[in-house]
Order: sequence, then structure tokens, then C-alpha cells
Amino acid sequence: MSKRFADFFIPTFIFIFTLAVYTITLSRSVYFGDSGEYITVAKILGIAHPPGNPLYTLLAHLFTYLPVNGLPFRVNLFSGLTSSLTALLVYFICFKLTKNLLASVIASLILSFSYLFWLYSLVAEVFSLNNLFISLIIFISLLYFYNPKKLTFFYLLAFVLGLAISNHYTIFLLLPALSYLFLKIEPKKFLSPKTLILATFSFSIGLLPYLYLPIRAFQNPLVNWNDPDTLEKFLHHILRKDYGIFFFTSGPQNPLNLEVLTFYFKSILSHFTPVGVLLSILGIYFALKQKIIVVFLLIIFLFLGPVLILQSRLPYIGNIDINGILEILFLPSYLVIAIFIGLAIAGIRTILPKFSFRLLPFILMAFVLTLLFLNFPKVNQRQNFIYQNYGQTTLESLPKNSVVFVVGDKLSMISKYLQIVEGQRRDIKIILIDFLALKWYQDNLKNLYPNFSFPFEKFRSSKISQIEAGQIICQEIIAKYPTFIENIYEGFTPNNNPYCTLQPYNNLWRLEKKEYQNTPAILISQYENYWRPKVAELSGNKPQDFRTRAILLYAYSQPLTILGMQLEGDFHLTELAYQIYNDAFSISNDNALSLHLIARKYIRQKNYQKAIETEKQSIKIDHKLPQPHKTLGFLYLELGNKIEAKESFKKYLKLAPPEETQEIEKLMKTL
Repeated sequence: MSKRFADFFIPTFIFIFTLAVYTITLSRSVYFGDSGEYITVAKILGIAHPPGNPLYTLLAHLFTYLPVNGLPFRVNLFSGLTSSLTALLVYFICFKLTKNLLASVIASLILSFSYLFWLYSLVAEVFSLNNLFISLIIFISLLYFYNPKKLTFFYLLAFVLGLAISNHYTIFLLLPALSYLFLKIEPKKFLSPKTLILATFSFSIGLLPYLYLPIRAFQNPLVNWNDPDTLEKFLHHILRKDYGIFFFTSGPQNPLNLEVLTFYFKSILSHFTPVGVLLSILGIYFALKQKIIVVFLLIIFLFLGPVLILQSRLPYIGNIDINGILEILFLPSYLVIAIFIGLAIAGIRTILPKFSFRLLPFILMAFVLTLLFLNFPKVNQRQNFIYQNYGQTTLESLPKNSVVFVVGDKLSMISKYLQIVEGQRRDIKIILIDFLALKWYQDNLKNLYPNFSFPFEKFRSSKISQIEAGQIICQEIIAKYPTFIENIYEGFTPNNNPYCTLQPYNNLWRLEKKEYQNTPAILISQYENYWRPKVAELSGNKPQDFRTRAILLYAYSQPLTILGMQLEGDFHLTELAYQIYNDAFSISNDNALSLHLIARKYIRQKNYQKAIETEKQSIKIDHKLPQPHKTLGFLYLELGNKIEAKESFKKYLKLAPPEETQEIEKLMKTL
């Protein structure tokens, strides 16, 4: 193979092959998370949640014009394209460092078909574009390092940095590594006034996409977060003051949680396999001759891996929704792991005997193909319509002119897409209750639902409590509109709200007047007409990804479990309740509560061993759920095992609210 042909054919192959695989497995619908909002703002040129991601919005908007498939597919394809370009850049980075075609190809393909990188190449999110910018910045930095006299690379890097920041703020975490690399070149050269002025100008040009936010805010689009049409509101939005400056959460209320690092390193081991992890470690060893480059890459890994994860201050408690949010943060550091794998393969080739040298390409391609075939069924989103179907069936099940108060992303993100883009059920008002005191949000609601009669003036104070908000809603809204909440909210619990009562309504809660009395016939009708078809539809789904699993758990399995609890607790329909608990677990085997409730049936039958096994399985799913530990304690006491009973009660006391522990505290004294 001639050098000229290889230089063209191999990069072209990587790009076309990865893009073909991504297109085959690409999501044809809206994925859980922020995808519903990103697809919507891409279509209507709206303003996404802070920091607004203007570059992503503008580029994704171009994909909405593609004459193929549906809108979600077109915007999702943008992620596939940017991931294929990232794979291409990883190939060029590795080749720049190793001059080894095989090592560069294999490193690129291992990254491309690693589980997490592949998954987020298939859905509308900002992370694939972020990966592209990180790899591009690394590549340009290497070009400048090896050609320090060409200041063009330095100016290009400044421009790309600005452009990348207009997509995602994790780019700031590259600055320590870039500073180290440049200080190793000729610091006097790029610290000269002329160079700094030109670099600053280039960086500023890269930031120009941020002008989109105030320009579009003036036009009042249907999605207009923070309405950033003034300097104050613009800075509030791009600095993420609602979430915490620059990164992911508001942070200070959560201490540093080292448990997230355990999850991170376990994920690396799972996504790259032990072979990939070993290769990446060997890559560091083999590259020690290029000490500056190794340190540069290690600093990037440190800041885009452990530092990013720890500073996010997200609590890792085994919750699958939190897991899904956390693992997104792992993606940037995976690029560095892939580069180290390339360095390892190049190093291994130099020490292998001739016979093994010939076998190496076949062994490595076998490893890549193994990753491809093992991960294909895990990541394949082609037939995953679970989240979009959840939104559609939820809206379809509601009475005309309903109002639904929500907290979080579950219903709010998909309803934006369905109502604004698809035009479905525009009569239904979906309201983020925590945002009701914000003027920009009130203006958004008036723009989206112009005929909605709501006492906005009573929510002008930012100091209004959840309880006060719930009481206002129950007094002034439920008489006008069928009113629902997505989750049990402090302002609507019986102890806090004397004006209304909560009643299960399919996968939501309906707010009724206080005197309303539910009947078993109504609940059984919900089970027969809404839930049994859902059980038949969903029980065969066993998705691997955390975000889809979270929808099955929180949008279906848990609400069904609560229906069973009400039938059992209020109407003593025990056998039907146990059938419902089993149905709930068949929808989501992440539902620890349903297993705990199933265990009670075995206790009634005095099948204590089966009850213990079931409670242990429940704890394995969610070790933070207190009730199974308490039940295990009593089961061990029944069997005469006081040591195990005490251990279970101790765990219960650590997890349960203080107001619920008095009985066990007294019992522990007797033990």
C-alpha cells in the first residue's frame, strides 16, 4: 500500500465505517435526558438551559433540514457525525505520536466502539461535539508543539478554544495541560504583546456564537431559558448561576464524594475491558521517552477525569438516574485512554518477535470486532422508543385542558418536543413548579399557553415555599382545570396541604378536593385499562443504558408499585397487590421497593428463607433503601440469629429517618 493511498484510504475508512455503524444503531426517537429540549431548540432556534449551548443549537439546526427520516433521527445524526470526526482525529493524534498506522487505527476503533462513547454518538446531546473539540484541541496543540515557529497553530488553537467554550464549559479543564505544554515550548514567544493580542482576538472570534442568545431572546422563542436579552440576564445564563458556575451542579451542598471515583474506574474497566485498561497503562510506560507529551496527556486525563467528576459533587448512591448523569462526565477522559492505547500498541510492536509481529494485527482486529459485537446489542437505540412513547401516552391519557406540575426532566423535556415540535396536546399545560416564581419562566408559560388562567402574581416572591405553592394551587387551580403532579411533592402531602388530596392516576397523581373519596373500582379500572397493556408492552424490555432504565423505573414501575400499595393498604386487596408488585418488577428489575413488598407474601406464608433471599436481592439493587434491612432483622430474630439481626438493624438505623427508628432503637437495647 503506497503512503499516499494509505494517507487517504485509512482515515476515509475510519470515518465511513464508524458513521455507518452509528447510523445503523442511531436513535430514531427522543432519548431521556436533555435530548427533547436540544431537538426542540435545534428545530425552532430556541434557547436551551444554561449555559445555552449556542454553537450546538446552530449546528444541529442545520441537520433539521436533511431530507431523511424524522426530526429526532436528523438531530441525533449530528452526534453520530461528530463522533466519527472525533474517531478520525484520535487516529491523527496517535499517528502524529507514533507514526504507526496499525496502532492509530486500532486506538481509534476501540474508542469508537467502547460502550459509553458509542451510546452518546446515537442521541441528541452536546457531548459528542464536546469530544470533537477536545480531540481537535489536543491535535492542534501537538502540531504547535512540534512546529513552535508556526504561530498560526497557536492562533488557530485560541480560536477553537473559544468556539469549544460556546458549546461546553468542560473545555476550561484543558487549560492546565495547555499551560504546561506551552511553557515547555518557548514561553517568551507566545507571551509577547503582539502574540497575546492576536490570540485574544482569535479566542474572541470563537466566542461569537454566544451573540445568538440575546439576539434570539429578543425574538421571544417558545423555549427561552432565562430570557437573556439584557447583559445581566445574559451573564446569569452563560455562567450557569442556576446550577453552579461553569460545570454541572450547584455543588456546595454536596461534599466531595470519593465513591464516585470507584464508579468511574469500574466503568473504565467495564467499557474498555481489562485488556484495554492494561494497554492504556502500558501506553504511559512506552511513551515515557516523550516525557512532555506523556505529562501533557496525563494532566488532561486528571482534569477531564477525576477532577471533573469530583467537582461536580453529584452524590453517587447507587441511583440509576444519578449513574446516568455521572457517566456522561466520563466521556472526555476516554479520549485520552484511547490515545494511550495507541501508544501501547506502537510500543508493543517494537519489542515483539517477528512471528508474533505478524499475528498482532489479527489479534487487535479480533479485539475491536469483539467490542463491536458485544456492545452492539447494548447500545443499539434503533428500536428504543420508550421515552418518547412515555411522553405520548402520558399526554394522551390526560383530560382536556389538564395542568401537570412537574419537578425535573422526566416529563418536562419530552413534552417540549411533543407539544412545540409535533404539536401534540397543546391544551395540556406542563409546568415546572420550582420555576414558578421566576419572571422569565412566567413569560415563557404565557407565550406557550396564552389562554391559561393562572395566579402568576401570587408567585412573584422568590421566597415562596413549596408548601405555600401547593396550597395556592389547590385553592385556585383544581376547581378550574384537571390538575396533576408528576411526583409526590412536599406542598401536596396531607400533612402540609389541607385543601386537596392526592390520588393515583395512571403514572401520575391527580389533585382532588379534600372530601374526594377513592374507590377500589376506580383503581382496579386503572390497573386493567392502563397498566395491564403497559405491563405486556414493557416487561420484555431490558435496556442496558441507565437513562432508559430510569424511565422504566420512575415513569412506570414505581407508580405501578404505589397503586398496589394503595390497593393493599386502603382496601386490603392483598393478592391483587402482590400481582401488581410482580408486574412492577417485570417492567423494571431496578425496582427494589417492589421486591421488598413481594417478600411480605413469603413472610405471611412463613417461607422465611425465601423472604430473606428476596430482601437481600432488594438490598443488592438499592442498598440505601431502609425497610429491607429492618425486615431482615426481624426475620433473623424469628430464626434465632441475633448476630445477623443486630447487623441488619444497625444498617436500618443508619438509613431510616430519625422519626421512624424509635421501635428499633428500643429493641436494640434488649439485644
